[in-house]
Amino acid sequence: DFARHWQWLFDVGLGPKVTFRNFDGTAAQSGNAVTITQFIAGQYDLSVNWRDVEWFKSVWGGPVLLKGILSAEDAKLAAAHGADGVIVSNHGGRQLEGAVSAVQALPAIADAVEHPIMLYNVPGRTVADIKPATVARLAKHPRVFGIKEATGELNRVAELRQLCGADFALYSGDDATAREFMLQGGHGVISVTNNVAPKQMSAMCMAALTGDRQRALELNAPLTGL
Repeated sequence: DFARHWQWLFDVGLGPKVTFRNFDGTAAQSGNAVTITQFIAGQYDLSVNWRDVEWFKSVWGGPVLLKGILSAEDAKLAAAHGADGVIVSNHGGRQLEGAVSAVQALPAIADAVEHPIMLYNVPGRTVADIKPATVARLAKHPRVFGIKEATGELNRVAELRQLCGADFALYSGDDATAREFMLQGGHGVISVTNNVAPKQMSAMCMAALTGDRQRALELNAPLTGL
C-alpha cells in the first residue's frame, strides 16, 4: 500500500505536524497521551439524565434517536421521555468490558418497544459483521422488518432473500455497490451521496429499482467520485 501511495507517505512524513483542531487552546494541545486522556474524560457531563432527553427534544424540535441502548428497561425509559427511536449499540470497537453485544440485546428490546426495527450491518464502523444466518434468526421477530447491509458483498442479496423471505426489506449501506445491489433485488439504499446529490441519486435508484441497468449505469457514473 505504501509503495502505491508513496506521495501520500512523503507528505505525511515530511509535511507539517498533524494536529487536532478541537484541541487548540487546551492542555491537550501538548500531544501528551495522558494529558489528552484527561482532557477527553473532562468533557463528559456525569449529571446528564433522562430529563435531558425531554429538554433536548423541546429545543431541537425534530426526531430524537438515542444511541447506545442495550436493555429493554432503557428502551422503555427512552420512549417514556420522548425519544422517537433508539439505536441498539455497544459502540462497535469501543465497547466496555462485559457489555452485551447488540445482537444479544436486541430480542428483549424488540419485545419492549412498539416501533419497527431495522438492522444495521456496517462492519467498517462497528468492527462486527452480522452474518446472514444471524440476520435470519433476528428477522423472525415480527418487529424486525429489514436491514441496512453495508458490507459491499453483493452475493448477500440473494442469500438474505433466501433466508429471510421476499417481504424482508434489503437496503444497501454502501454507495459504491448500491446500484448493483438494487439491480439484484435490493429495495433501496441508505445513502451518504444522497446528502450532496439527492436528485441524481434518486434518479439512479429509480432506474436500478425498475431494472433499467444501462440507465442506472449512466446516472451512477458521475456519482462515483463523490
